[in-house]
Amino acid sequence: MGGGGYDIVIMSHVLEHFTTPLGEINVAYENLKPGGLFYIEVPNSLRFAEPHITFWTPLTFLRIYGDYLVDKFILEEFGTYGAIVRFDDGENGEFQKAIVDQVMRGKITRNQALKLKTPNGVYLRILLRKRF
Repeated sequence: MGGGGYDIVIMSHVLEHFTTPLGEINVAYENLKPGGLFYIEVPNSLRFAEPHITFWTPLTFLRIYGDYLVDKFILEEFGTYGAIVRFDDGENGEFQKAIVDQVMRGKITRNQALKLKTPNGVYLRILLRKRF
């Protein structure tokens, strides 16, 4: 599997402005060297709206990772930061169920799951490493 020439690609407050964020993630993937890092930061959509085109929550990212990115990237870090967004118990529960589901399906390891943070912060921070 070939690779681009970059050791790191950073998309901070970018992906939420694209209609096809998976396409943009694939461009980043193609431009990374094997083992290269891809840093993503997006607003937690429960806190922000316009002028964003796509909306991100920890739950939606986890599902995207498990369904589309797990074969391309290793999930190094994933969490939220910033002021707390109030979730109802349903959203927190769904997030926790999704984590367990991803572990059971072999999409993420137990160690990766233990690193996952609360879904309550204002921003999502994601660090991926391109698989060799």
